Parts: sequence; structure tokens; C-alpha cells
Amino acid sequence: MVFYFVVSHFELFCFYCLVLTEDKQEMKMNISLPDLNRLHWLSIDGCPHDAHLMKEILAVAPNLCMLVLDMKFLLQLIDIDDDQSCNLLLKNRINHFSIQISDETELNDINLGRLADIFTRVSHIIVENKLGTNLSVENILLLFLHHFKTHPLVSIIIRGSTTEQLRNNPSQWLINHTYLKEHIGKFQAECDEIEFKIWL
Repeated sequence: MVFYFVVSHFELFCFYCLVLTEDKQEMKMNISLPDLNRLHWLSIDGCPHDAHLMKEILAVAPNLCMLVLDMKFLLQLIDIDDDQSCNLLLKNRINHFSIQISDETELNDINLGRLADIFTRVSHIIVENKLGTNLSVENILLLFLHHFKTHPLVSIIIRGSTTEQLRNNPSQWLINHTYLKEHIGKFQAECDEIEFKIWL
């Protein structure tokens, strides 16, 4: 599995390659990562089967605050955390995450509720819809706004094919369909053909 680490906005990229063996127990014992105090965000491409390695990374990266992950990998990560230590680290550190949706069945109330319970400090959310028109931006918006409405959100960005109704008046659509009807004048929304943005 390959992880790409960004150390800071203005410094060099660090590259680590973890070579996995067939024996997962042996692999766990041999992994030794340096302190990653300057690691601010982490992107994992795809859905590797080695989610337990995230705990190792979180343990040596106290300043990690942003994740870019596939939804399938994120759910896998939550499921394997038997002692809840990884979930606790996610809860305490992550305030910005970007999720890629490639399977419609993953986006439901149960899974969104689990994410909302863990990422209680999240303030910026980006969701990238990889399913095209099979999953509407409206449905994604409704789910995330419902489950994260008590969080300290600053922005939500949904990337995917948008409808003409959303593009014509995104703020009014939010007022008509979400709790934001109680916050008229306190949020801004923009929408083009490929992206819906909300600032709260």
C-alpha cells in the first residue's frame, strides 16, 4: 500500500511506501514509522485492505487534521477498530475530510450517522460523487446536512452533476428542503454544473 503525505503547505512532499506481506501479523510487528509532527493531511487512494495501518499513522501524526478517503475505506476503518482507539483519534483530530462515493449502497442513514458520531469536530466536508447521475447531488446534500447539522460546519462542497433547479437558485432550494430555512441570511450557496458549495 502506498500513502502520500503532505508535510505542510509550503514544504516538500514526503513519500512512504509500506510493503505488505501475506502474513498480516508479521507485517504489524515490523512496521515502524517516524514521528510525523508536520503531517497535516493524508490522502489514501482507493480501498486497500490494510485499514489497521491508519492507527499506526494516527499514533505518530498528532497534527493530522484532514483526510481524503474513499467511503468504502472509511467504513472499513471504522468497522475494524475493536478497541475504538483509532475512532477516538479520528474524533479528536480530524476537522476536515473529503470522501469519494463510488457505491450508492454506502450512502445511507446508518453509515452517515456513524460518521457523524465519530467526526464531531469536522468543520469542512467535501463529497465527490463518482456515480454520475445514478446518485443525485440533492440526495447527498440532504443526508449530510441532516446528520451533521449540529456540528461546527463552516463549508460543505458536493462535487457531481447538478440539476438546473439547483443551479437556478441554490439558496432557495436549501431553504425549501433543509433546516437552513431557520437560518435565512446566515449562509451562502453557489452551484454550477459540477459543484455545489455551502458556507455556513
